[in-house]
Amino acid sequence: MKNLNVILLKNDKTHKIGAIVKVKPGYARNFLFPQKRALPVSLIDEKLLRHQKKIAEKKRISAEAESKLLSTNLKGLSLTISAKTTIKGKLFGSITSNEISKLLNKKGYKIDPNNILTNTIKNIGCHNISICLPPDTNLKLKLNVVSEDI
Repeated sequence: MKNLNVILLKNDKTHKIGAIVKVKPGYARNFLFPQKRALPVSLIDEKLLRHQKKIAEKKRISAEAESKLLSTNLKGLSLTISAKTTIKGKLFGSITSNEISKLLNKKGYKIDPNNILTNTIKNIGCHNISICLPPDTNLKLKLNVVSEDI
């Protein structure tokens, strides 16, 4: 089977936006095209290609500016979350990145749970959380887990 040339509309691990790469037809048809991550080169004329590159560059610049603004707003932020615990201070579950994301959303910061990197939190106390914002911004927050009064 013949490889297909596609132009990337989003960055991936090895290529930037606008790069023309060869991929397997099934990968393009089943993943790249439905996710709007690429367009087939054969259907694009050069003018449309330049236009798509400009749009992608604008998106990249706005995402970078948004992540810088968000990182300056989040610097030094300390979060507190309450959870049901045993007498010894162990949680009856764990604090997940989804719960942390919901807490940040309540405070007005929209962060995807996939961007929150943390170990499993199963005890009360202070924990460090890493947040990776696109394109290359990493920041650390403190999460204080307290016992919920029953």
